[in-house]
Amino acid sequence: MPVTANVDISLYIFGLSIPQTAKVVKRLEHDLILGADFMSQNHVIIDYKENMVSIADDLVRVPLQSF
Repeated sequence: MPVTANVDISLYIFGLSIPQTAKVVKRLEHDLILGADFMSQNHVIIDYKENMVSIADDLVRVPLQSF
C-alpha cells in the first residue's frame, strides 16, 4: 500500500491521550487501523474472550469494537 502522507495526531481514549504519527493510505476497509508498532509501544492487549482492549498496562479498557 503506498503511503500518501504522514500526520501527527493525538488519540484520546477515555481520558488517555496518546500522541502518534500516522500513515495515510487510500482505500482502506476501515477508518483506522492500529499497527503492531503502536500496540507494542503502548502495551495494548486484545482480549477476544472478554471482547476488550487494554491500553497502557490496563490504564484504559475499551470494548473491542463498537457500532
